[in-house]
Amino acid sequence: MRGLLWVGALGLLAAGCGEESHGTGGEDAGGFDAHVVEIDAGFDAGPDGGRRDTGPICPGDPRCDCPAAQINCGGTCVDPMTSEAHCGDCDTACAGGDTCRDGACAFVCTAPNLECDDGAGGVVCADVRTDEANCGGCGMACGPGAVCNAGRCACPTGTALCSGGACADLMTDVANCGGCGNDCGAGGSCSGGRCTCGTGRMECRRRCIDVSSDPDNCGGCFLTCGSTEECAGGACRCAPGYTNCGRGCIDLMRDAGNCGRCGVTCGEGGVCTAGACTCAPGLTMCGPSCLDLANSSTDCGTCGHVCPGTETCFAGVCGCPPGQTSCGGICRATMTDRANCGACGRACPGTESCVAGVCGCTGGQTSCSGTCRDLRSDRANCGACGMACPGGFICLSSRCTDAPPTRYMQTTATAAEAPWIDACAQPGHTEYLGGLDDSSMLVPLGIPFRYWATDLPAGSMINISTNGFMSLEAMLNGSLSGTVPSTTTPNAVIAGHWGDDYTRGPICVATVGTAPTRQFVVEWNDTYYCCGGAGGGVHNTFEVVLDEGSGTIDIIYLTMDMARAQTSGIEDQTGMQGINACPGGVGSCIPAAGERYRFVPIP
Repeated sequence: MRGLLWVGALGLLAAGCGEESHGTGGEDAGGFDAHVVEIDAGFDAGPDGGRRDTGPICPGDPRCDCPAAQINCGGTCVDPMTSEAHCGDCDTACAGGDTCRDGACAFVCTAPNLECDDGAGGVVCADVRTDEANCGGCGMACGPGAVCNAGRCACPTGTALCSGGACADLMTDVANCGGCGNDCGAGGSCSGGRCTCGTGRMECRRRCIDVSSDPDNCGGCFLTCGSTEECAGGACRCAPGYTNCGRGCIDLMRDAGNCGRCGVTCGEGGVCTAGACTCAPGLTMCGPSCLDLANSSTDCGTCGHVCPGTETCFAGVCGCPPGQTSCGGICRATMTDRANCGACGRACPGTESCVAGVCGCTGGQTSCSGTCRDLRSDRANCGACGMACPGGFICLSSRCTDAPPTRYMQTTATAAEAPWIDACAQPGHTEYLGGLDDSSMLVPLGIPFRYWATDLPAGSMINISTNGFMSLEAMLNGSLSGTVPSTTTPNAVIAGHWGDDYTRGPICVATVGTAPTRQFVVEWNDTYYCCGGAGGGVHNTFEVVLDEGSGTIDIIYLTMDMARAQTSGIEDQTGMQGINACPGGVGSCIPAAGERYRFVPIP
């Protein structure tokens, strides 16, 4: 605060000069003028109410006292912590370019410059935007001929920045001819960016290559050494640490086939460690091989202990897998083995099968003196063993009749009565229409078969389609969809899963068994729907089975992954009679995997 301070000023001057004043207008005893002055009192109030140094109180008088943190240097109050002329004490001046910090002279370099080593133990304030010795940062020197521009080394027009930061004329520089690092070699020359190669070098793809040592061009252009080889004297040889064992360079310290030296094998399960064969944990050395004695049938439990017959080794003990029994050293599935049904040596008679360890017949058949017979259709055993039908009669639904069947009724069948028959795995099967869409083909019927009121001899041509249906008539048809019954063509349809289908695998056709009880099988192996693509999750496999002996028709579904509703059922040759297999007998439905539809002929 400024003002005319009479008493305060006089008192401060008296205290500052150290002598009492006399009179009102003359000199004091020390010759000091005791006049009234307008003063700043040596300080102003700062923003926080404190004091800040503003200069001397008694200009030019060395006897004057200074505010706190300042000293009197020749009558001037200075801050020795920051004064470059009086740094730390009066008359201690900082050298040119230095700044006083905390009472000591220090070198200060301001942005964008950086303090860098001058190479002689000192410090230089470098402009890293233009300094070629410190381009972009301290110590980042540009190479010969290069300049520093905006903190990056650059070469003059017509030259390129190559290894070491040097600028090279790619048209004439022997060490960088046509490109950085393309050395024409001793005695070579560079003209127009192309080498005339010197001694010991060969031009490969316009580059001068030392073919005596380059592993990619060893002895000549493009002659490449292997990953474990090096090029020496223009020839590939094994790199240090590898040995040539006739079939390449081998690390004898780690190769289980050449452990320690060429030809020494560690055997099955062995590992090579530091040139010596050892067995991995859990294995035992038996002769030249490392074996798992808990599971080796030739060394079960101990080396050399061989399991007999077809027995295998489990936990170091010879035996048979779960569900099998050792019969004289041969493992037998006594639950299904006809020669060892339920126990070793117990054989099933005739054509009986072994089911759950008990001999008997399957598929709805009955054992007649050891031979399985279908009493529903067997003319020699119609309804009961030995009950033969007279001449001209057939066995239909276990009864002898001279009236042939003309229609069908739908029933259910178990997996035992109508087992899945993989037509694609049967000997002599044929495959059709694999990987196609909306296609059909005429194929021969493999058995004689009465369909509704029409007898079809073996060899009759029938139609099969990729769209999941077959028609027992010699007329090609690949209809996308339809219903049964319907007078619209195609007719005589047996629809397994009729719709707009694609085939991934083939349609397999096979005739199974012996006359007069053969079965004719048509299998659609892995179909999917239009137009989802073969990579989708739809996988449908189903089949139609025609039985020669009984005249039954079975539709069996094996897999129906992501299936949708389509047509299933049968119809006659006119399309006026038929059976829709779906619940309620109408529309379309989604069959489940394992589901079976059976159609039995009736008069």
